[in-house]
Amino acid sequence: MKNFIFLFYHLLCFNSFVAGQAWPVIYFSDEETQLRSMMEYYDRGTLISGETMYDNNTPKHGLLIKTDINGQLLWKKKFGKDGWNTGIYDADQAPDGGIIVCGSTNVIDSLNYTYDPFILKLNACGEKEWCTVFYTEGASDWGLRVLSVNDGCVFLLGGYGGWDSTRISLVKLGTDGTFQWLNYYGHQQDTVLWGEDGLFMCMAPDSGYLITGRANYPLPDSSWPCYQRLYNIKVASSGELEWQLPWDMNNFSGMNVSGDAYHSIFDSRGNIYTFGRRGECGKGECPCFVKTSPDGHELYAGDVLHSVRGGLLVAGEWMSDSTIAVSEGYMYPEQWPWDGQCGVMKIDTLGNLQKEIILLEDEISSPLWSFTTSDKKLMYGGSFYRNNKTKTYLWKLNQQLEPDTAYTRPFTYDSLCPHAIASDTIALDCDIVVDVDEPLKHPERSQLKAYPNPATGQITVELPKYLMSEETHGSFTAGHIVHQWRQGAVLEAYDSNGVRVLQTSIPSESATMTLDVSQWAGGMYFIRLVRNGKMVGNVKVVVRD
Repeated sequence: MKNFIFLFYHLLCFNSFVAGQAWPVIYFSDEETQLRSMMEYYDRGTLISGETMYDNNTPKHGLLIKTDINGQLLWKKKFGKDGWNTGIYDADQAPDGGIIVCGSTNVIDSLNYTYDPFILKLNACGEKEWCTVFYTEGASDWGLRVLSVNDGCVFLLGGYGGWDSTRISLVKLGTDGTFQWLNYYGHQQDTVLWGEDGLFMCMAPDSGYLITGRANYPLPDSSWPCYQRLYNIKVASSGELEWQLPWDMNNFSGMNVSGDAYHSIFDSRGNIYTFGRRGECGKGECPCFVKTSPDGHELYAGDVLHSVRGGLLVAGEWMSDSTIAVSEGYMYPEQWPWDGQCGVMKIDTLGNLQKEIILLEDEISSPLWSFTTSDKKLMYGGSFYRNNKTKTYLWKLNQQLEPDTAYTRPFTYDSLCPHAIASDTIALDCDIVVDVDEPLKHPERSQLKAYPNPATGQITVELPKYLMSEETHGSFTAGHIVHQWRQGAVLEAYDSNGVRVLQTSIPSESATMTLDVSQWAGGMYFIRLVRNGKMVGNVKVVVRD
């Protein structure tokens, strides 16, 4: 599997809370499970995304868990079947109260052990409405994050298209799962950026998207791209690139540039705080964070703990305008290699430690993912290895970083569903999309064509199957591919003097348009395809008298 998944087995932790407290809650004593993400649902319950696992730590079934406000299990959904190696990486609430989940599976290539990303929509009763698998032959790709928006959802793909082509992509789907566009970011073959991984995605204050992860990029005095950087990509709500930044921490007090990032949050001014780790800090990997301006400029970088090794910061939550609760895991030098701990720290915006609570110690664990509840509590979840099995767990802390007390008053859950939601298994009998990356392989199919040329009485204009454009920003290349493009598009024709002789709207789903040119004077004409006021295709034609 992708190399970033080693993170989920990197930390060393054990449950240190005493018996009798409401938290933590541990799930499924009879099978191994792995938590990938979590969020608060509309009814104040918690949705946990993850997977059940085989003994060799490979995914078995995708898993979606619903709990009440106290973390007690209400229902669970499994996805796929034995042999399909399916995992759920993320979930988000749809505007109608349903749930959009994303993940990866080898249901198509089960014999070749290559993975394909999928996205699936459940209604408010946990019943499947639609599902799509994005297939690429012979490549392992990952459906990592999903964000619900008013007119559909945006889906983060990692590795899409294979190692030597596109590796970070966003896909936009409509509310019914209809494919709308794909944008890809990072490198192409002629650039020095490579090995990009997008590990996290969040909504920006301007309704755009921020992708956080890592990428290899050279130092300013070198062309050798062997230095792994904390990496942020900012894109507009349309998916088009605004900026990309492989962080150069060497500019800040000589900090080593190597590192990776797992989570980002925005402050009230739009500045970005990105949490992760950096290498070679004297004792191994050090927990660190960086601060980036809204327009992609480096502002600050710093370590949080200076006396540890093998450490990282995972997820940050604002506690006030000047303090952040951040989950962490590390090992002390004298305890290497087996003793370590995971917990939560309260830090200021310069990384100064104000308080720390240790949640786990002494056994292999995943990092702690988090969210802030509607009543300002801090929810943390992850997985740890105990009694030869990996278990999913959940904590809730108050603003003092103390275990929250259990709620005793009743809450109504899943009120948008008229009946109780059952725990069951959902088959991945999905639609299969096989040509999302076709524009990269056949760019000629994105061109406007016209025939016969020269023409006399009539001319047929062949419309492109999709629209494709690329922009280069230094060493960075971003591409935009639109499949559902006809809304807001018109066809125009101009003579050689720049006089417009035709403007007509394009019927929905039309593949060709026939134009009457019998009244046009003989000469050269320029036919343009215009979408939202911007020319996106053109072709020259000759009309004979």
